[in-house]
Amino acid sequence: MMTDSQAREAIRADLHAHTTASDGALSPTELVTEAAARGITHLAITDHDTVAGFEEAKRAGQKLGVEVICGIEITASVDKQVVHVLGLGVDPSSQRLHDFTAGIVASRRERFVAMLDKVRKVIGLELPPDEELLPEKAESLTRPRLARILIEAGHCQSVDDAFQRYLGKRGPAYVPHIVPEAREAIAVIHAAHGVSSLAHCGLYYEGEAIAERLFDQGLMALEVYHPDHDFLRRERLLKMVHARGALISGGADFHAFESAKAKHFGRSFTNANDF
Repeated sequence: MMTDSQAREAIRADLHAHTTASDGALSPTELVTEAAARGITHLAITDHDTVAGFEEAKRAGQKLGVEVICGIEITASVDKQVVHVLGLGVDPSSQRLHDFTAGIVASRRERFVAMLDKVRKVIGLELPPDEELLPEKAESLTRPRLARILIEAGHCQSVDDAFQRYLGKRGPAYVPHIVPEAREAIAVIHAAHGVSSLAHCGLYYEGEAIAERLFDQGLMALEVYHPDHDFLRRERLLKMVHARGALISGGADFHAFESAKAKHFGRSFTNANDF
């Protein structure tokens, strides 16, 4: 038998991953299967603005020996800048969380349809009809999903190509997304008994200042370990976390095998001490 210390050392927790419930390329079952193959012991499903993929992932985890954690990545704003707040260990049955995210998901769907319309009418690209592209169940529809549609239709070579040519903020198919304030997202996560963590802080303009502000508004953790954070960034974030007495999270932010982040799935994780 392993001692408690040995059991903790065996923990490899990835607390940031996406499925087809939002903009991931793998189904919840496929994602958990891949996680198990890469030696991940604990996996948080953190789809954008939805927990729709959790139950399937949980069932797969029970079969494969992976502890699946219900998470979410809520799109929010701070001073008009879009940020992502992770909710880790949230209660998937939380009515407040459901009501809060239902509005965001509906807004995403409207935006997605508007961007499809621009792709066809403004840019002039041919795509299958909407009924073939829009899933019936309430999934969170994102720009990376639209990028993959453009790839499958032969209009783009990669997700990055689609964003650079059409879907980025200056692209001809871009439509703004109205999102709630980050402090609201934090409050909802806490009401759902989850831990709030600011995702990939290093990607935001003045991200560390944003983190400090959100700590003052109740933020509980920072995603220190992320593929886009270099050593110096991680060290600065660790110093901030320790000064605040806050928690640490980390994960590969896995979406698809073709993504540059795919190689970090199973490498960029929250270790036993932080978990």
